Amino acid sequence: MRFKTNLFLLVFAAFLLMGTQGFSQQRKKEGCQGKQGMSQAEKLENAIPDLTDLQKKEIEKIGLDMKKQSLPITNELREKRAHLQTLKTTEPIDQAAIDKEIEEVGKLRTNLAKLREDTRIKIRNVLTDEQKIVFDSKGQGKHKGGGKPDCGHKCNH
Repeated sequence: MRFKTNLFLLVFAAFLLMGTQGFSQQRKKEGCQGKQGMSQAEKLENAIPDLTDLQKKEIEKIGLDMKKQSLPITNELREKRAHLQTLKTTEPIDQAAIDKEIEEVGKLRTNLAKLREDTRIKIRNVLTDEQKIVFDSKGQGKHKGGGKPDCGHKCNH
């Protein structure tokens, strides 16, 4: 459960990486580690056509900024989830404390979602109209099965 936030960040990056259907099939053949050695710019080249060096640098900067902003939120979210688990399993059950923690977890998740959307918009603003079409079409397809990639392998995503 604690890796879901990181998973979502990886999924966000993955939608940038997803190329054609052939790329998806190639990934299934290679396993889940097929593209790990590539830089962010190389991954984007596979996903979005005709990126300039300036676009690649700007997208890298946007991604780094997002990671810097999301890390403290993600850490706090992990702490809240752990505390929530403790509250759920401690006798006597304190429903008010559980409800409060759930609300705080919800706020943190909302903040992360807003940050991801802000990042997506910033990346989109760097792209040409043609690139935006590709970017938008890649962003629509989330992984099947609750956010886990459908790669046919048991990987830590």
